[in-house]
This record gives sequence, C-alpha cells and structure tokens, in this order.
Amino acid sequence: MEWIIGIVTGLISGLVTGTLTCWYFYWRSGKDLKQEAENLRQLNILIIHALVQARLAEVNFDSKGKPIGLVYRLPEGATSGSISGSATPEVLHNPHAASARLGGSATVEVLNNPQNQGQTDS
Repeated sequence: MEWIIGIVTGLISGLVTGTLTCWYFYWRSGKDLKQEAENLRQLNILIIHALVQARLAEVNFDSKGKPIGLVYRLPEGATSGSISGSATPEVLHNPHAASARLGGSATVEVLNNPQNQGQTDS
C-alpha cells in the first residue's frame, strides 16, 4: 500500500512542478515578447520620423503621436529603371595568380616549416 501512495505522491508533485514551471516560462516569454514588440514599435516610429525629415515620406499622426497614415515619395528626379549584372565565380588555388588577376601582389608566409620561419615569398 505504501508503494501506491508513493506513486500517487510522485505523480501529484510532478504535475504541480510541471504546471508551475510551464506557467513561469509562459509568463516570462509573454513579458519578453511585449517588451520586444514595444522596442520594435519605437524603432519603426524612429525610422518613420527619419523618412519624414528626409522628405521621402508623408505621415499623419494621431493625438498620441502614433503614425496612422504613411505615403512614400520618390526623391525628385528619380525615375523607374532597372539594374542588371552578372558575375562568374571561380576558385583560384594559387595566391600569386589570384593577386595578379586582381592587379596586386601577394605575400605568403610559411609558418609550419621551422627552416622557413620568418621568411616571406612575394
């Protein structure tokens, strides 16, 4: 009979401990989420004010200072267009060849060989 009481006591204490732990982390994550949302809201308002000062946007604010309408404007003289380009990646295993292709010079130090320590090859 004692073993049944031990099992029931273990189950109840595990349930209470699990519930309290779950509740604590749920509460804490909600608190952190609210703080993060407020920080993001403040940063967004800061960015909107910067856009208004740069004359890239027009904004209507309510009585509390929150933006309620936002219109983006292109800078004067800006027109629509497109930019395109291409690149060909290649791997060069020789540092001298790589620097020669880039128009520079390379310095290679051999550190693992005690005979060549401090010597450079350029």
